[in-house]
Amino acid sequence: MLQTSWPRIIFKSPSGALVTHKKKLIFERIEWRAPMDGWVKEKFDVAMSDTPGASGVGVFLQDSAGCILLKGAKKLLIGTNNIAECQAAL
Repeated sequence: MLQTSWPRIIFKSPSGALVTHKKKLIFERIEWRAPMDGWVKEKFDVAMSDTPGASGVGVFLQDSAGCILLKGAKKLLIGTNNIAECQAAL
Protein backbone atom coordinates (compact mmCIF):
# COMPACT_ATOMS: atom_id res chain seq x y z
CA MET A 1 0.00 0.00 0.00
CA LEU A 2 1.24 3.48 -0.88
CA GLN A 3 2.05 5.69 2.10
CA THR A 4 -0.05 8.86 1.91
CA SER A 5 1.31 10.75 4.91
CA TRP A 6 4.40 11.00 7.09
CA PRO A 7 4.33 10.05 10.78
CA ARG A 8 3.82 12.78 13.32
CA ILE A 9 6.99 14.65 14.23
CA ILE A 10 7.44 16.17 17.69
CA PHE A 11 9.99 18.92 18.16
CA LYS A 12 10.75 21.86 20.44
CA SER A 13 9.71 25.31 19.25
CA PRO A 14 11.96 28.35 19.87
CA SER A 15 9.88 29.07 22.98
CA GLY A 16 10.67 25.57 24.34
CA ALA A 17 7.14 24.17 23.92
CA LEU A 18 6.70 20.73 22.34
CA VAL A 19 4.99 20.99 18.97
CA THR A 20 3.45 18.24 16.84
CA HIS A 21 3.74 18.51 13.09
CA LYS A 22 2.42 16.14 10.44
CA LYS A 23 3.46 16.51 6.79
CA LYS A 24 1.23 15.39 3.94
CA LEU A 25 2.57 13.86 0.76
CA ILE A 26 1.62 15.70 -2.42
CA PHE A 27 1.40 13.78 -5.67
CA GLU A 28 1.62 15.54 -9.00
CA ARG A 29 1.94 14.29 -12.55
CA ILE A 30 5.26 15.14 -14.19
CA GLU A 31 5.56 14.59 -17.91
CA TRP A 32 8.77 14.14 -19.90
CA ARG A 33 9.37 16.85 -22.47
CA ALA A 34 11.73 16.21 -25.33
CA PRO A 35 14.71 18.53 -25.75
CA MET A 36 15.01 20.63 -28.91
CA ASP A 37 16.26 18.88 -32.06
CA GLY A 38 20.00 18.27 -31.83
CA TRP A 39 20.01 18.54 -28.02
CA VAL A 40 20.29 15.81 -25.36
CA LYS A 41 18.52 15.70 -22.00
CA GLU A 42 20.31 14.31 -18.93
CA LYS A 43 18.37 12.89 -16.00
CA PHE A 44 19.96 11.73 -12.77
CA ASP A 45 19.04 10.95 -9.20
CA VAL A 46 21.02 10.23 -6.06
CA ALA A 47 20.13 7.80 -3.28
CA MET A 48 21.74 7.94 0.17
CA SER A 49 21.68 5.77 3.26
CA ASP A 50 22.30 8.79 5.49
CA THR A 51 24.01 12.16 5.22
CA PRO A 52 26.94 11.89 5.44
CA GLY A 53 26.91 8.31 4.28
CA ALA A 54 27.12 5.88 1.39
CA SER A 55 25.45 7.05 -1.82
CA GLY A 56 24.84 6.04 -5.39
CA VAL A 57 23.68 7.71 -8.60
CA GLY A 58 21.63 6.64 -11.59
CA VAL A 59 21.82 8.58 -14.86
CA PHE A 60 20.59 8.43 -18.44
CA LEU A 61 20.69 10.60 -21.57
CA GLN A 62 17.84 10.93 -24.07
CA ASP A 63 17.74 12.60 -27.47
CA SER A 64 14.87 14.66 -28.91
CA ALA A 65 13.19 11.48 -30.25
CA GLY A 66 13.14 9.95 -26.74
CA CYS A 67 15.81 7.34 -27.52
CA ILE A 68 18.04 6.47 -24.56
CA LEU A 69 21.64 7.16 -25.59
CA LEU A 70 23.37 6.26 -22.33
CA LYS A 71 22.34 4.81 -18.99
CA GLY A 72 24.20 3.73 -15.92
CA ALA A 73 24.58 3.65 -12.17
CA LYS A 74 27.57 4.12 -9.90
CA LYS A 75 28.40 3.88 -6.21
CA LEU A 76 29.76 7.23 -4.99
CA LEU A 77 32.16 7.95 -2.15
CA ILE A 78 30.81 8.66 1.30
CA GLY A 79 29.80 12.30 1.63
CA THR A 80 26.90 14.65 2.15
CA ASN A 81 23.77 14.82 0.02
CA ASN A 82 24.97 18.09 -1.58
CA ILE A 83 28.31 16.57 -2.59
CA ALA A 84 26.54 13.51 -4.03
CA GLU A 85 24.17 15.69 -6.12
CA CYS A 86 27.12 17.71 -7.47
CA GLN A 87 29.04 14.53 -8.35
CA ALA A 88 25.97 13.15 -10.09
CA ALA A 89 25.60 16.29 -12.24
CA LEU A 90 29.18 15.93 -13.45
